[in-house]
Amino acid sequence: MVVASRAKRALVPGIGGLIAVAAALSVISGWPDWIAVGRATRPHLPEVALLIIAVVLLAITVRRLIVPPKEKSPDTLNLSGWTVAACGAIVIAVGWLTTSWLLTQANQAKDPAAARIEAIKTGLSIGAGTGGLFALLLAVRRQWHQEITAADTNHDATEKRITELYNNAVNQLGHENAAVRLAALYALERLAQANQSHRQTVVDVICAYLRMPVNETEDKQDKNSASTKENPSEKVRIQQESEVRNTAQRLLCKHLKWPHWNKIAPVDFWSNIDIDLTGAKLSHFNFENCRARQALFNSTVFTRGAFFVRATFEGEPWGRKGPSGTGGVRFIGAEFEEGAIFEDTMFLGDATFSSASFNKEAYFGGVHFYGKSDFDEARFDQYCLFEGSEFHDTASFKGTHFRGLVSFQPEGIYAESARFRDEIFTDFSGATFDSGALFGGVIFDAEDSERNNSVNGVFFGGAKISKIKDPNLRRWPDGWKESRNDHDPYGTLIPTDADRASELKKQKNFAWRHAQ
Repeated sequence: MVVASRAKRALVPGIGGLIAVAAALSVISGWPDWIAVGRATRPHLPEVALLIIAVVLLAITVRRLIVPPKEKSPDTLNLSGWTVAACGAIVIAVGWLTTSWLLTQANQAKDPAAARIEAIKTGLSIGAGTGGLFALLLAVRRQWHQEITAADTNHDATEKRITELYNNAVNQLGHENAAVRLAALYALERLAQANQSHRQTVVDVICAYLRMPVNETEDKQDKNSASTKENPSEKVRIQQESEVRNTAQRLLCKHLKWPHWNKIAPVDFWSNIDIDLTGAKLSHFNFENCRARQALFNSTVFTRGAFFVRATFEGEPWGRKGPSGTGGVRFIGAEFEEGAIFEDTMFLGDATFSSASFNKEAYFGGVHFYGKSDFDEARFDQYCLFEGSEFHDTASFKGTHFRGLVSFQPEGIYAESARFRDEIFTDFSGATFDSGALFGGVIFDAEDSERNNSVNGVFFGGAKISKIKDPNLRRWPDGWKESRNDHDPYGTLIPTDADRASELKKQKNFAWRHAQ
């Protein structure tokens, strides 16, 4: 197949080269007198027409002889009867036309008899040479097919060897010995590194292994538990399985790592990879400087921290190109038991964190959300920082519960506040703020809308605000203020504009009566 593709690519340049050579010879020999040529060929128009037909048939035959068939079935490899007949007809036509023309010229010679004999010899020689040309083309075609067959045989042998290595490695992943499972992981890595077309399959196998259920004792990794003290071998087994899973994580992240400051991708970088770690339990997951086309972390549990510093999730947001998007990342229902760091992460597609649980601190400093960002019903138990982040598309925080401090204003290494660039308002409706909330200097590019009661591009309808001791930890976006009554432990946010606040209250009361 490789030889055939090369021949097709070389066919057009070859014809162009022949034309260039013919043009060069014409220039060197001087332009012919076309008027004289026309007068000379006018009495021989039938012969000229037959010669042109012969040349066209010759070109078609050469094309069919040289270019190999698309399918290597026995029928297509054999020459058809029509092709053989065309070759014979061309040889006869060329010999006859050449001999006829030479005999015509011989009649004008001083010794017509001798000239006719030489004309017949020359015509037969030309006919034999034409036949020899076809024989040469047949030899080239035969050699071509042999090379194609050899290349396909090597390809089949390579694929067979790869399949055997793949099957052996996958079978070894289920071995009870941890050393065998480690060897299987490294064998799969070597296989994928040498064969680009199998990289996604190998990644799918590694992700499937990480999605396998983890024993409860193994998950807790309680080295001082009664079961491990009574059974030391169980302790060793837990440590070995933990090492195998950590190795799988490291191999996965190793080949997805491409730092932004390197313009050229590393040799061991695997591009256009999708990862699916839905429901997996990952310990100290380090995705720093990694790039993935699509990533699924739905219901994933991250223990001992999750690091997504300067990670890039590629793809197109939903609705940008057609009815659906490509790529993106989903953390639906994910649980981060320790800190979650997303510093300088780039979400080129949609990012969904709905119903995710952040048990410790969550850091989203300098993050760029180019697609839609969804934090609906998410829970942040400790502080959550979005300093220097930019939301280029719709951002939704409906029903999000902020138990700790949430800050969108400049903090730490970022001198700029978060910015919401989308024309659609940012929605914090139904969110709960149990601690501080800092929105100082945050920019919302969307305009006010009476239809959705957004003010300065943001909407806090139905948000709950708990009481805190330090009022300096509360700074709301321009156009919003807190409103409280003595009977409700939670306050609400209302527009500072009295008319807009009254309209919002009427709509809230109407919705409450309709629900009753």
